[in-house]
Amino acid sequence: MISTALIRRQVPAAIVVVSLAVALGAGLALWRHSSTVPAAPFNGTGLTFGPGQRPAPPFTLHDLSGSGSVSVASLRGQVVLLTFLDSHCKNLCPVVGHELAAVERQSAAVGAHPVLLAVSVNPAGDTHASVATAARRYGWPAGWHWAGGTHRALAAVWKRYGIQVIPTTNDIAHGEAVYVIDVHGDERAIYEPPFGPASVTADVRALAKESTGGG
Repeated sequence: MISTALIRRQVPAAIVVVSLAVALGAGLALWRHSSTVPAAPFNGTGLTFGPGQRPAPPFTLHDLSGSGSVSVASLRGQVVLLTFLDSHCKNLCPVVGHELAAVERQSAAVGAHPVLLAVSVNPAGDTHASVATAARRYGWPAGWHWAGGTHRALAAVWKRYGIQVIPTTNDIAHGEAVYVIDVHGDERAIYEPPFGPASVTADVRALAKESTGGG
């Protein structure tokens, strides 16, 4: 039986892998579907959504940042910035990692603290040590999470979020996006890298105000 999450993601958008040359050089792109989605007052370079309009697909995976597990549900009550990374990547992943670190710093300066959550696209290579090194290199603050697991478990999550992952001889080509998830576990904006950290910070601030009734 096909889940409603998979059906829903086949209609509005899909993040797809482009050629390996692009993956190793300029990066990977988010393809926008031509169908119209009512826009919320957010700045996503992909799509934006209103409250309750698009629940983030659930998952529970091993948290490589510690010894427990991490899930979308476990982070309810916090604004989450969800992305897909390879801790060994030297091309686009570090760009996204540094941009998310900038968002967190800018958000913290105004009292908002989004949670940074990465889902591994390298199940064989991402380890507790490698993701800790990557997060430190990106400049991520304490409190980040990096979801890992078997290829089968991760592939189910990639599919639900429209991320294609294709291992190659010397690299892992994969789609890339950042999902802004509100305190209720709903997607509110999708960003394709590279993006302006200030725009994502504005979204985080708007969601913080919304959650306290101040927006």
